Amino acid sequence: HYLMRILPYTTADGTVDGLVMTFFDITKLVEGEILESLVNELNHRVRNMLMVVSAVASHTLRRASSLSEFGKIFNGRIRALATAHELVSRGGWQDVSLLELIEKELQPYASGVDRLVTQGPPVMVKPSAAISLGMVLHEMATNATKHGALSADGGRVSVAWAKEDIDGAPYLMLRWVETGGPAVTDMPERRGFGTELIERQLRHDLRGKLEVTYDAKGLRIVIALPADLIVERAEVALEPLANGTRRAREGRPDGRPAPGVAPPES
Repeated sequence: HYLMRILPYTTADGTVDGLVMTFFDITKLVEGEILESLVNELNHRVRNMLMVVSAVASHTLRRASSLSEFGKIFNGRIRALATAHELVSRGGWQDVSLLELIEKELQPYASGVDRLVTQGPPVMVKPSAAISLGMVLHEMATNATKHGALSADGGRVSVAWAKEDIDGAPYLMLRWVETGGPAVTDMPERRGFGTELIERQLRHDLRGKLEVTYDAKGLRIVIALPADLIVERAEVALEPLANGTRRAREGRPDGRPAPGVAPPES
């Protein structure tokens, strides 16, 4: 990096006879400013992340009935946080594919054949929203593993998304449908921290809406995310997953399923 200064060269009688060009090497100064900016940004993100970890640890400890239960639940939530953080930081704090985020967060719980079915157009989620949504997906997957479709052989989770308008405002609607699990009877009497975390992340961090239906065939959840948290991307063809889970090929802007892939149950 150089700073250039240009001055007129004049003769004794005041006539401009040329130019005087001077270059100053300011590379170290610019690099120092860039480094300072990066350090400040890193400190800000670390502080925010530590606050999230502290809040998760505090609430998990308050709800856990034993130290072993706390360790198991807390470790799962930290892994979910780390997974989302890895995705956004992979390209330098960039947008994350919604499909990839769903698959990464559910992979430990729905790794069998046909355990997870996804359908929706190509959508990217902004970094801060991706981290919060990753935590929400983890809690939903954990609940499905303990009490829902993923607790039974043959149970399945279907996740579909599409853009829709609510009262004239654009939203991304994400629909989570569980089938093949234990029959759902009534709404749980006790609200766990997982439910509170989902609601808090959606309503405060994501400015979204949440609708939960305890259908006899399986839990149904509808999440509405403001459109400013997502970015639609160009058509991308994706290969089938090696672990046996199925997903619709991304790329159709109208949200229609790819050939040979069954859409989620309505």
